[in-house]
Amino acid sequence: DRGPREGDEVVSQKLGIAVQDRDLMSIPETARLIGCHPDTLYRLARTGNFSPAIKVGARWLVSVPRLSKFLHGPDRISEGTGDESFG
Repeated sequence: DRGPREGDEVVSQKLGIAVQDRDLMSIPETARLIGCHPDTLYRLARTGNFSPAIKVGARWLVSVPRLSKFLHGPDRISEGTGDESFG
């Protein structure tokens, strides 16, 4: 376990502020929030490696509660095999 990553607190604060009354965000909004390129999140969503992403018709949305769990829970991408590219 790597423990908290540098910047986790900032992302947590941004997540709380950005989504006060929202349950869903777009991929570009999410990418800006967590500091990666939207294409990275789209690729991860298409391949099933970004569990907060939900396909609604032709559009990908991100569940805010699932994003919080993803970033801070046991299935964080940083704890994978090391083959992942994030950002």
